[in-house]
Amino acid sequence: MARSKPTTRRAHALQEVPLATLLLDPNNFRFVDRSEYKNVEESKIAGAQVQRRALNLVLGPGQSNIVDLIDSFKANGWLPVDQIQVRKHSKGGYVVVEGNRRIATLKYLKAQYDQHEFDLGALSPTIFDRVPVVTYEDGDKVHYLKLMGLKHISGNLKWPPLNQAKLLLQHLE
Repeated sequence: MARSKPTTRRAHALQEVPLATLLLDPNNFRFVDRSEYKNVEESKIAGAQVQRRALNLVLGPGQSNIVDLIDSFKANGWLPVDQIQVRKHSKGGYVVVEGNRRIATLKYLKAQYDQHEFDLGALSPTIFDRVPVVTYEDGDKVHYLKLMGLKHISGNLKWPPLNQAKLLLQHLE
């Protein structure tokens, strides 16, 4: 019986792109339980109305879905802990595969900063011009579903409470 060769995914090196070139994924699994959710054809993803709806779905009423990220960005700045993963869009720019909440939060903060000279705290406004992303050339549907499952179903394993407390104590020293 012949064995199939494992596929390898080619990821570009980390690059920096303007926030304005990043498109939220309106078909993100995060939205499927929402009454406002509508599946969007690939050719329409970059549409202004589609992007506004996706942004509003991520933000939630009164930005309730991103309060934790706003607080974190203001307190800690941009921490490249998890990669923002994107794919090229046929009409230009990049569709966010992983990191939609972080990108939506940056879009919200940029709008606040531009309109009201909003205090960004430790977040440097240079992030709006140079967001670090990884672009996948050959990601397919199977790759995408595996990524979503690993990130949002399995997730990172939580440490036991004692380990968490020791980390916090060391951070406070």
